Amino acid sequence: MVSVSRRTVLAAMPAIALPGRGVAADPAKLRIGTGAEGAAFLLYGTALVDGLKSTGFGLDIANKPTRGTLENVPLLEKGELDIGFVSGEVTHELLAGVGRPPSRMKIISVMYPTAGMFAVRADSSFRSIADLRDRPVVWNSRGSGLAVQGRYIMDGLGLDPEKDFEPIYTERLSEGP
Repeated sequence: MVSVSRRTVLAAMPAIALPGRGVAADPAKLRIGTGAEGAAFLLYGTALVDGLKSTGFGLDIANKPTRGTLENVPLLEKGELDIGFVSGEVTHELLAGVGRPPSRMKIISVMYPTAGMFAVRADSSFRSIADLRDRPVVWNSRGSGLAVQGRYIMDGLGLDPEKDFEPIYTERLSEGP
């Protein structure tokens, strides 16, 4: 069982008290878009919902499992979610208007920093990112937070995930090789 700190519950309260554009008329209803089965967003969302329900405020809270950032952003923009868990890299692009008009979404709380990693088997001959050039690399779902983070890191190294590697993009976490 995941426990939720008092700080986490309190951090979510402004979203309940100050509903934004597209939020249901009943302020006691709260729809939270989390993530896919096995993903951290779903675990955090479940813990947040359990914590909020235990406050005794009588809130009608729904935890909506989603595909994560990729699904939460359009659902937030359409008003089908009140809160959506979104990765920092994608949020930056949304607010800055990278490749689209800037979003009117607001950040109510930062959850945790996301560490992107390149992992290989211990007995692999790969020792650096350069060793992975022209090789298959899983970048997660196209447009996901980890894929965007990977693109930023590769750009900083003068590499392109699409040209310098054999990119693999998955639809679900379970599809990785």
